[in-house]
Amino acid sequence: MRVCFIGDVHGHDEWHEPMADALARGLNVVFIGDYLDSFTVDGVSIYDNLSDILEMKRKYPDRITLLLGNHEYVYMMNKIATTTGGNSALAHDYYLLLNSNWDLFDLAWGYQGEHEYYLATHAGLTNEYYKKFILPEINNLNTSIGQLASDNVVLHKMLNFFKDKFSILWQVGTRTEFPTGPGSIIWADRIELLKDPFKNINQIVGHTALYSIDIQTVNKNNLYFINLKENIRVGALTLNLT
Repeated sequence: MRVCFIGDVHGHDEWHEPMADALARGLNVVFIGDYLDSFTVDGVSIYDNLSDILEMKRKYPDRITLLLGNHEYVYMMNKIATTTGGNSALAHDYYLLLNSNWDLFDLAWGYQGEHEYYLATHAGLTNEYYKKFILPEINNLNTSIGQLASDNVVLHKMLNFFKDKFSILWQVGTRTEFPTGPGSIIWADRIELLKDPFKNINQIVGHTALYSIDIQTVNKNNLYFINLKENIRVGALTLNLT
């Protein structure tokens, strides 16, 4: 299975070319989140850009996956701009756009290959976060997540259960200005993920801005960091998942 992963967009429109190329070649496309907020793109253009992405999702519902990032989640949670590059003037408009299309977004995407499992989230899944916030929910068999666990569903389907669990998801990475830690799958810092990646899976993430796409191997599993700094371009990486 071949998949094109597109990194943090932040209002830029360079996603068009890799997405169109991927669809033309029969590949699926996974956007890694953070469509909003920018220091270089005006707020109205950001709004229109996300609207275009949502339109493509509606056109290709089974080919395109839209993951949530922390920059979307803050508007849904607070209806105000509190992250870097946030836009207070358009915060309510962003909230309305997200809220009316909430069903088009996921928290996680995954693929079980013949030998390996691949998980895509905005910031990555660490062992510490899983043990502290996810595992207690799984162990509570009186909840829907407990039922999911008992049905042996794959990891990404279980994580998507937490899409509306604000208190569980708004756990901010340890290297931020106001950390709560350990960082959630929309907030984990790159250093957190490198030190403590969830065992026995490969992960594709964005969130931490880099000068180039980076691939690190930890405990025989690959971590793909695909978010590029805003003054470079929107990152895109095609993987052949086996």
